[in-house]
Amino acid sequence: MKIVVGLRHGAGNFNFEIDWSEDELFKRFQSANAENGVFDLTDMKGERVLIPASSIAYISVPKVEERRVGFVRA
Repeated sequence: MKIVVGLRHGAGNFNFEIDWSEDELFKRFQSANAENGVFDLTDMKGERVLIPASSIAYISVPKVEERRVGFVRA
């Protein structure tokens, strides 16, 4: 699943591809935020990023649209 993590204070955003469900993503972020801790992400390539939960402005899960391949008849 692809996600976008936006950071506070104009620091930009990061794109990740993770193998978690939306529920697991929500639970992990809630836990890190409640503990005023670190949100620990490891993407599909094995790259690990630690982000202070208090620095996260938003987490977006873009809708995945099917790409159609084919020809249009006239």
